[in-house]
Amino acid sequence: VGTVSMAWRGPAYSDAATWQKLALLHNYLTDSAASPLAKAFVECASPLCGDVSATHEVFVEGYHQLWFEDAEVETIDQIAPSLFRHLVAARDDFSMERMGLCIRRMRRTHLSSVERHPTDTLIDGLTRHFLYYPTEDDQAAGGLAECCDPLAQLPSLEAMSRADWQA
Repeated sequence: VGTVSMAWRGPAYSDAATWQKLALLHNYLTDSAASPLAKAFVECASPLCGDVSATHEVFVEGYHQLWFEDAEVETIDQIAPSLFRHLVAARDDFSMERMGLCIRRMRRTHLSSVERHPTDTLIDGLTRHFLYYPTEDDQAAGGLAECCDPLAQLPSLEAMSRADWQA
C-alpha cells in the first residue's frame, strides 16, 4: 500500500479569513465517515484508500494538503482524477446543514483548546503573527486580533450562502 498527498499553495498568512474558510472546507470534506470524500474514497463498495484527511501549514505563504493513506498500489493512479470528480460532486451537493455542524464543531474545539491549553493556543498565534505577518507598512486591517481570534470571523462565515461556499 502507499500514500498519496496532494497539495496546493495557500493564500498569504495575513489573509486569515481565507485560511479559516479553507480549514472549514477541509473539515466539511474529510472530518468523518459521513463526509463527502470519506464516503467517496473509503466508505464505499470499492475503496481507493483506507483514510482521507486534510492538513495545512501556514507560513508567509503556506499550503493546504489532502492525504489518501493505505491506498493499494494498483489503484493509486485513480486517486487524483477521482478526487476532482468527487470535488465537483461535493460542490453540487453542498449541504449548509453539514457546514453549520463544521462551524459549530470548530467553535467548540477552539474554546476547548483555549480552556485546556491556553498557552499553546495563544502563543502559537502570537508567534506565527510575529514571524509571518507583513511589516507595519504592509499590514491590512485586522492584524493581530484577526490572526489570533478565529471566533471573531464566525458570524461572517455563518452568514455565507450555499453559493458562496460552492464558489
